[in-house]
Amino acid sequence: MIDTANDRHPYRTAPEAVLPKLPPVSRAALAAILLVGFGVQALFVVSCWPSLPSDLGIDAYFSGRAGIAIGCVTAIGCGITLAFATWQYWTMSPETRPRGLEVLGATLPLGVVGVIVSYIAYMWTLPPTTFVMGRRLRSGKRLLSPAGAVGARWAETGERDIARLDAPDALREELADEWRRAARNEHAAIAAFGQVALELIAVGAPPELVADAHAAALDEVRHTRTCFSIARALDGRDEEPAAFPEARHAVARTTSRTDALVRLAREAVIDGALNEGVAGRVLARLAPRCASPELGAHLRAMAADESRHAAHSWRVIEFCLREGGAPVHRALAETLRALPPVMTGDAPAAASDGAWEAWGVQGQRLETEAWAAARAAAVRKLSSLLCDARPSRAAA
Repeated sequence: MIDTANDRHPYRTAPEAVLPKLPPVSRAALAAILLVGFGVQALFVVSCWPSLPSDLGIDAYFSGRAGIAIGCVTAIGCGITLAFATWQYWTMSPETRPRGLEVLGATLPLGVVGVIVSYIAYMWTLPPTTFVMGRRLRSGKRLLSPAGAVGARWAETGERDIARLDAPDALREELADEWRRAARNEHAAIAAFGQVALELIAVGAPPELVADAHAAALDEVRHTRTCFSIARALDGRDEEPAAFPEARHAVARTTSRTDALVRLAREAVIDGALNEGVAGRVLARLAPRCASPELGAHLRAMAADESRHAAHSWRVIEFCLREGGAPVHRALAETLRALPPVMTGDAPAAASDGAWEAWGVQGQRLETEAWAAARAAAVRKLSSLLCDARPSRAAA
């Protein structure tokens, strides 16, 4: 009698091992894992969105804190998701653990997206290494200026008009291009001061501050015409600013009065006390170096205007401190700490050795010295203002 239960029978082969069927990983579980990480990131962005426009504007112009914050929270979201997926993996039985690798793999897209988002956010708020002279018009972090168009309406200055400037033929075109770039920036500054005047009206500033902002805009009209006139005196070509609809895009969003005061104060420090302070110093030192007496006279007049604009900015800062209280005090203290010790200007590389200074274009050494002097003066004055305001704010 044959023992059919005997697996060692010579005519019977051993049955194949039957592995347990692995249950498929739940799609709902995978979706939940991804949503945990993405949800943390989305919650941060949505909750912080009202503050991002100011962070990406004048304050974060010298600070990448918004990008760093987004990167940190993204990393936290990825970490939470990865930890959850790892826990799921190790709590599975050995037979089903290979399926757990799918769970871990599902977190990889989240990690890739998190790295990309962090990089973009940080690069968007990366501190610059260059400064600009004078008041500039911004939309977020982007500097705005008009294009050029054929025309002579903005090249007529009336008194002390420059007929022709003597310069080497090899430099005429480059010098004229640089003066036209300056003219377009001065034209954008007209809109920038118009925006300052509107902001001052919105926060209830005294009439003197509003009137001085409008007067500064008229100064920028004169500067624009002067720069275009100097460019024409160099190469004989007529040019004027083209239509500039982007100027409307720079208008600040409606915010609370406190937020508006904070923004005004920060802009007054950067664009006024610093950038216009640098411009006044550079132009004043360039004037006696000019080969043309007429050009030197124009630069001296522009230097006086820029210095007056910087003084107006300090009065705006004092007003914002009085009206805004502790929030403005904190914002200015943060701005003071964020000021970089060394920056370079945006003059063309060909002028860096100072060879163009006879025609009113500064070299790198002059820019660096003017920035250092303006920064030192701004730090001293702002520190004094913050120190004087501290007792009353603490009492409040």
